[in-house]
Amino acid sequence: MPLIRKGVTVEDEWTTLASDDDTIFDEELPAGDLIVPHRRLASARQRKHDGKLGVAIDNDLDIGALEALLGTVDLISVPFPAFGDGRGFSIAKSLRNTGFTGVLRAHGPLIADQAAFAEACGFDEIEIPDDHAERQPVDQYATARTAFPARYQEAYDAAPQTVSILSARHTARH
Repeated sequence: MPLIRKGVTVEDEWTTLASDDDTIFDEELPAGDLIVPHRRLASARQRKHDGKLGVAIDNDLDIGALEALLGTVDLISVPFPAFGDGRGFSIAKSLRNTGFTGVLRAHGPLIADQAAFAEACGFDEIEIPDDHAERQPVDQYATARTAFPARYQEAYDAAPQTVSILSARHTARH
């Protein structure tokens, strides 16, 4: 699966442990940076392991469970089961607004047009399925993330010189 960061394909430094393979957690955890399913996070924390720890959450996790992740993991992978399912965008904004500073990864069939919005909501990277990448090559993500520089919403990390369309209209009226 291609991993896209700022419109460029990058090497995935993390190993994702499958959520349906319980036997992995009966053995020694593999070396390196690991992404574990949310239901296995407590078990993974108790195991000795030499890398960073990330978690793959469900997109219906409540805000209390999300806040409990702050300061305990280095990466949170948020699923997008379909490109039309926008719950992941809300999760990213909530995590960033509550202080999560680690890596946020969107995982699923996001289309290139959603890349800039994903970044504005706080995602650092997007992992798309191989079949999706065949239909929409990664270079389209690079083009799309800068195609519309003006936004209606404020980005969570907006630079001071970045002004939303609504803020610009408000300033122009006064």
